[in-house]
Amino acid sequence: MFGEPTRVQDREWMSEQFTQVALLTGQFDEVEHAHEGLEIAQQWIQANISTVLNACYALFVHVADDMRQEHGERPFSASDAMIQALGYFDQR
Repeated sequence: MFGEPTRVQDREWMSEQFTQVALLTGQFDEVEHAHEGLEIAQQWIQANISTVLNACYALFVHVADDMRQEHGERPFSASDAMIQALGYFDQR
């Protein structure tokens, strides 16, 4: 969302981005093959799209607040924001 702010109203793009975040958190590591994990994540996301989008927007605001506190007025990259966001997830 930080890297492509003009696309945040595109529901399909948002669900694709959330899929990538979900896969990075390792929550789908138990799946035997990577493509199965992707399919499972995409199916769950599509079935719960309103909840997913609400979570994405809440995460965006939370990351923005934390990054603003940490960086002040200095710029930060979308990668910095992604690292911050992933830090909120349980890394088992």
